[in-house]
Amino acid sequence: MPNILRDAVKWSGDNQMNINWGKTKEILVSMNSPNLLSDALCVDDNVIERVYSYKLLGSVIQYNHKWHAHVDQISPFSKDVKTLIAHYR
Repeated sequence: MPNILRDAVKWSGDNQMNINWGKTKEILVSMNSPNLLSDALCVDDNVIERVYSYKLLGSVIQYNHKWHAHVDQISPFSKDVKTLIAHYR
């Protein structure tokens, strides 16, 4: 386990903040293939799930700096808004 991860787990335990391992995700942001970069992270028999896109504060972040997942997620909403605006003009 990398030192920074070990320190974060220790800090959360020291401050009585339990880590919810079911919701903990890992995303590697790189222009390279994410499967070739490193092994999965494991902490005390908990494997941290690696994801390739993740919704954070309303925006979908992708591992490769692209916006395709975000656009796919908001497209249905933008079509509805466009239809409403056209209807009330």
